[in-house]
Amino acid sequence: MAKKSPKSVASVASVQQQDFDISEFLKGKFFLWFSVGLISVFAIILRSRLLDIPFERDEGGFAYMGYSWIHGTPLFTDYVDVKPPIIYILYGIFAFLFGEDPSGIHTGLLLFNLFFAITFFWFLRKYYNGGIALLAAISFVLLSSTSNVFGFAAHATQLLVWPAIAGIWLSREAVDQGNMKKMALAGVFLGIAFLVKQQALGFMLLAGFMVSFVALYPKPRWIYWLKSGAILTFFAVLPYLVCLAWFGATGALHNFWYWTYVWPSQFAATQTGNMEIFTMMYNMVSRDIEGVWYLGLAGVILIWFSKMSVHEKVFPVLLTIFGFLSLSIGFHYYPHYFVVFLPAICLGFGLSMYTLGYWIHKIGISKNGAFGMVTILAMIPLFMAFSPLKNYYFSEKKQNILRRVYGTNPFQESYIMGTKIQKMSKPGDSILVLGSEPQILFYSKLPSVSEHMHYYQLVDGGSQNDSLQNVLIEKTEKSKPRIFSIQQGRVFMAQQKSG
Repeated sequence: MAKKSPKSVASVASVQQQDFDISEFLKGKFFLWFSVGLISVFAIILRSRLLDIPFERDEGGFAYMGYSWIHGTPLFTDYVDVKPPIIYILYGIFAFLFGEDPSGIHTGLLLFNLFFAITFFWFLRKYYNGGIALLAAISFVLLSSTSNVFGFAAHATQLLVWPAIAGIWLSREAVDQGNMKKMALAGVFLGIAFLVKQQALGFMLLAGFMVSFVALYPKPRWIYWLKSGAILTFFAVLPYLVCLAWFGATGALHNFWYWTYVWPSQFAATQTGNMEIFTMMYNMVSRDIEGVWYLGLAGVILIWFSKMSVHEKVFPVLLTIFGFLSLSIGFHYYPHYFVVFLPAICLGFGLSMYTLGYWIHKIGISKNGAFGMVTILAMIPLFMAFSPLKNYYFSEKKQNILRRVYGTNPFQESYIMGTKIQKMSKPGDSILVLGSEPQILFYSKLPSVSEHMHYYQLVDGGSQNDSLQNVLIEKTEKSKPRIFSIQQGRVFMAQQKSG
């Protein structure tokens, strides 16, 4: 058998090399499962050491409501709070599955963060490409876990984004395919997101605008648009209607309506937009990770100078507009509120890298070469964002993280006190915590005399203050709790009554 000449072998190798198409590789199963594995490992590495960090007060309220629910207390009966019910149900499920402690709740957070990142990747992979999708998902895992946005805490904004993005993806597929069952399911996911926290309203509007744009451009299909919009709207509202019916049946409708709609509406009416607060919070949130933020915002604009369909160019704009709307509901701009804006930033980051690769290819460099260059360039802002946070992820003491992020708020101290109260309590004991530190209630595992997780509603200057305070006084005098906790300044005092 004749041997091939070196020239012939080189020619075959050259052909094989040319056969490798990066576009096809990004669509392939190997890249798909490699990306899912990489996203999963990255999320676990970043979050695993932070699982047992003590609760802050919002988490404490969610946890106590969820704990009480799984132990037989119907929501919005003995205890009330201002969030919709699914946030408490999720906390209860996390506690039941993974443990009634911060580690258990934060394991649930890790899973939801991972579910979002994988869903986001899958969605973007279909409508853009695998490279954009992977960059967007990886950057979200990083940015959403930073202490800048209180990423170690299981805030409602962290938990609503997964059902929200699932609903958006399903609504896009539904309008493309004419699949009204998917449209109905999309509405249900969006409705569930709203029942985690009201800020999901922005994502619900985004889905509606996206469905409208796809149905009406470039060729208007008015009947199809009306049908699609009606189904999406009905099924998005349906979970809330089910809630109303459920609380009506359990006798808790008045509490549910007042504390999740009336009081928040009255409180929001007293708030106004404040650019100074937004600027201060934005600087806090983007500190040390400005590169990813700037590229993310730029990508929403730069994509218009690339070769991509109008629908795919419009979606990042909608995600940015309605993500900002979700962030701005209530005009507080707390750092953890920025989590709902991160999907837009992370998609924009992926798009900015894609556009850069598109321009590099246009000047004569091969697709494969352009992809390699962009991959290296994308690592620079991600590494610059990660580098200042290494101590936070891998070595900083938990109490130091809490002190650095929350100042003198007594979240480490309340963990110590709450667990001590649990150990010294007896069957039949109850507790009164004077002050908005509901995490003590959760740690103590005791029934609370007060129905309120936080005391803002009792002292906010509203017309209901006197009556709510009188109810609390009457309950305290009647129940005579053996254990009560008072916060003076930043010092806790606990007292155990004898007898």
